[in-house]
Amino acid sequence: MKPALGLHRPAHACVYHHNVRHSFLALTALLSSQIAGSQSVFTLRPDDPKAVYVSASASETDQSSILQAAIDHLQETTHHGVVFVAEGRYRIEHMVHVWAGIRLVGYGAHRPVFVLPSHTSDFQSGSDQYILWYTDERTLTGQPIADASEFTFYSGLSNIDFELGDGNPAAVAIRFNVAQHSFITHADFKVGSAKAALEAIGNQASDIHVHGGHYGIITGKTSPAWQFLLMESTFEGQSEAAISTHEAGFTLIRDRISNAPVAIEIPEGQVEQLYARNLQLDHISKFALEPGDVQNLRNELTLANIACSDVPHFAPGIDAKSRNYVEEQYTQGLYIGPDGREQGIEFHHSERLLASAPAALQTDIPTLPPMADWVNAHTLGVRGDGGFDDIAAIQRAVDQHRVLYFPGGMYRVTGSIRLRPDSVLIGFSPFTTQFTLVGADPQFQGDGAPIPLLIAPRGGKTLVTGFGISSGNRNPRAAGIEWLAGPQSFLDDTEFIRSHNEAGRFFGPAMPAPSKGAQVQVDAQ
Repeated sequence: MKPALGLHRPAHACVYHHNVRHSFLALTALLSSQIAGSQSVFTLRPDDPKAVYVSASASETDQSSILQAAIDHLQETTHHGVVFVAEGRYRIEHMVHVWAGIRLVGYGAHRPVFVLPSHTSDFQSGSDQYILWYTDERTLTGQPIADASEFTFYSGLSNIDFELGDGNPAAVAIRFNVAQHSFITHADFKVGSAKAALEAIGNQASDIHVHGGHYGIITGKTSPAWQFLLMESTFEGQSEAAISTHEAGFTLIRDRISNAPVAIEIPEGQVEQLYARNLQLDHISKFALEPGDVQNLRNELTLANIACSDVPHFAPGIDAKSRNYVEEQYTQGLYIGPDGREQGIEFHHSERLLASAPAALQTDIPTLPPMADWVNAHTLGVRGDGGFDDIAAIQRAVDQHRVLYFPGGMYRVTGSIRLRPDSVLIGFSPFTTQFTLVGADPQFQGDGAPIPLLIAPRGGKTLVTGFGISSGNRNPRAAGIEWLAGPQSFLDDTEFIRSHNEAGRFFGPAMPAPSKGAQVQVDAQ
């Protein structure tokens, strides 16, 4: 059967197919319980002259204004970039706005924690009561705040935890209605009796762990109307549902949900384009899935390999045949037959019974090396000012050091950077940290084979994260990356930028202006 597709409504009835088979094999492709832990990823202070740093006050006073001032200062100086948040507990009593393209990154032996005190007056009633609201571009004083939109790129949060005290019924930790190259990762949310951890989400989240709350995530359509990915995360103890979603293109991979009445809720009368694979559900008292409007062609639901323990009802009308089982395939939507014709709305599902609870498997996503192994490229003669040719210094650094950290800057090159099989290159934003060419570079003219800016050798375990790859203007032979690395390699948070953008004004002061008449990219679009 092909995945459910939402086309136009045919005049056919809803069809149900069900298959059960028995198996005593333990399931192995599941989320490891070892993933669910609050451990600092960035244990040392990253040195970046373009970044802003904020530290927790020793007092118990409200620090909302301190955090907001740091975000505002970054926006006023480099427009986009990174605010590094030091280890500590930050008392937050008022909403903080995170302007477009700004990332909050925690560091220290322990993750910093944003704490909403119990019974905080701003979070008692109404909607839109957030600790952090990720917005679009900063508006003028006195004008309404503009929510994040399909043009909000590069925003993010990493390595920061949240604690929401009792008596804050309207509180949500983060509103995150962003577009591409944005993420929430490495974050624990102790939501308690508050409303939710996340509302109006976008792009992707991974390694987040939500404890309590009425909901873990509440969302509708993403701002660019593209799918949202939730990967390798856990939810436990929600009182209503772990996830309530509609029209978000919600995609779940290797997530675990436990001790909640409902795992995934599509509200009554609503639709979703849901895809879930390799989930683990444990002690879900009502339904694993509340499927929304099952008679609507736009409701497209596909779930595969969902391991269940103490989940008596997978969905309305589907009762478990065993305490432990695997929902191998659940599809609901417009069925396309073997002849390519629409067969009407159909429902298919099959399950496999297990003798015991399924086994778990650790993540296959590689982790960053310990920060003690990082070498700052600036200490090796690499400038990143956009004017000086850094190619020789970068290549020498790559040859001599396995793990290189690049602070914010425009790293001009005039040829290919040839990585080692075990190279690790780390940046914190593809907007602020770019490998770039000047316009009409003589090395990239004429006929001949493409010339990549980065080359990852065949079969290696190369890891590259947090960079923009900018081929400049009028460089016909320029290519972004030649990636020949093996299955254990990883290319993440990397954007291929089609021409110079406004980051050059802040992060590459020596970068030449684009040639007259050349295309200029004002922002991510």
